[in-house]
Amino acid sequence: MMPDHIEHSPLKLDKIATICDEFIYLYRRDFEAQAKSWIAWHVSGDHEHHWGEMKEYDISITQKDADVYIQQLIDNYHSMKYAYKKYPGRVYCLEDFPIKTPYDRKYNWLNDIKIPEFNVNKEVFRN
Repeated sequence: MMPDHIEHSPLKLDKIATICDEFIYLYRRDFEAQAKSWIAWHVSGDHEHHWGEMKEYDISITQKDADVYIQQLIDNYHSMKYAYKKYPGRVYCLEDFPIKTPYDRKYNWLNDIKIPEFNVNKEVFRN
């Protein structure tokens, strides 16, 4: 679950905490790859992920629109930081799992966009 699924609400987070055994956190070490994946997921409109089903999409987006999605992702991580401080738990990094391509999607970027540096481990889990 991403924090925007509960509107970044501390009250909803507290409610979830009453019904789950533990919080487990998953993040991407490669923020640029995650930001591009987040953008492509939104732009492609394909929200059905099936392992083994390779699909290919052309992604065309302006820097202004990309910045909106990048900020959403950063906001999610800021909410995750809040959650982690309040409800500590195990932390996993996607790149540490032996998988091939996340979601079996290939995205062809039709224009260049700039992704800012953001060290998730440092910004979220070490402060």
